[in-house]
Amino acid sequence: MDKKNVFENKIFPIKFSKVVLSLSIASFVLYAVGIGLSIYNIVQFGIANIGDALKYPFLIVICVVFTVFVSATLKSSYYEITQEKLVAKYGFLKSEYPVSQITALVLDRDENKLVAYMGDVFMTITIDKSQNEQFIRAMLNANGDIDFSYTITENTPPKTE
Repeated sequence: MDKKNVFENKIFPIKFSKVVLSLSIASFVLYAVGIGLSIYNIVQFGIANIGDALKYPFLIVICVVFTVFVSATLKSSYYEITQEKLVAKYGFLKSEYPVSQITALVLDRDENKLVAYMGDVFMTITIDKSQNEQFIRAMLNANGDIDFSYTITENTPPKTE
């Protein structure tokens, strides 16, 4: 029985920066305050006119929708490598790039930045630095024609005057 080269899809979670995580937490606090104030105003002052009947429920709905959107983005953001494509998914948003069009992968070891080039277009891959090697291997398994290189700053001697 011949062993066939079976490609297994790989998923790599996106690593968000501390700034993005801080802004997400701040947005959750803001949404909670918006919902709380709307409920407080309804309970405390009631619905006095048609404006209040539209304003407060609308604010609550908007806050809930944005909470779901930010939660989905944080929870289900990943890169998936299949035999045919590289999928970048950010919550409800999804982009697909044919693996055959990816020409090069460059790993900057100083900044731990991985960049995929598709001709003149490039995409920065934001995954945990410990998964860079696994990501590169999965991409090379999907398309062996991808050029891989890495950059590193050499230690230069101190300048003398």
